[in-house]
Amino acid sequence: MSPVDNVWVDGSVHGLAYAFAGVEGYLCENGSNWSKRALLLPHMSARTEGYHQNFSANNNVASARGKPPERGGPVLAVDPPLKLLELGVRLADRQLFGVATVHPHEVIGWAAATKALDLATSERHPGVPPEIQEALQDLHDAGYNGYARQRERFFAAKYFPPIDILMDAGYDVDFVKSYLVALGKSSDSVERIDKLYVPPSQRPRALR
Repeated sequence: MSPVDNVWVDGSVHGLAYAFAGVEGYLCENGSNWSKRALLLPHMSARTEGYHQNFSANNNVASARGKPPERGGPVLAVDPPLKLLELGVRLADRQLFGVATVHPHEVIGWAAATKALDLATSERHPGVPPEIQEALQDLHDAGYNGYARQRERFFAAKYFPPIDILMDAGYDVDFVKSYLVALGKSSDSVERIDKLYVPPSQRPRALR
């Protein structure tokens, strides 16, 4: 289960209102069940911001904390941290999912994993090369029991080979984490990758 399509706008230059307007317009024109549209905010104090008042007029608004919004319509996430991105991906099952952000580095992995449509350029993200896709899938699979068992030889042998490939290719940890969330990993799980995503000389020695 996943969104039928993913779209986004990077507002790091023109601002969040610009990014939001681009995503809102696309979801309005192309989405279904508009009355059940859902707005996801990074924190509820942003609920009074003027740029989203038309979209949020149905009061189906939430953040990563508290009661989730009603599902059934297109979903728009504003500047989502990982937990909010995860919620949006799950909430938009068989619906359009859009992201408006001024922090593109936090979601670019998600955009690559889903080949999301950039509404500012009308181009889809091309994804990643096959060897990188394989490494990311291997890292996803290695986390079936979480990413906190690096001191055990068995898990270290699963975590670190794909991480070495990704680090050598220049992919940063934020890219990797949002990519894995797009593949279905929980945000809580992938946050632990920060401690793994370091050069070999900084990694703990496997004990058993």
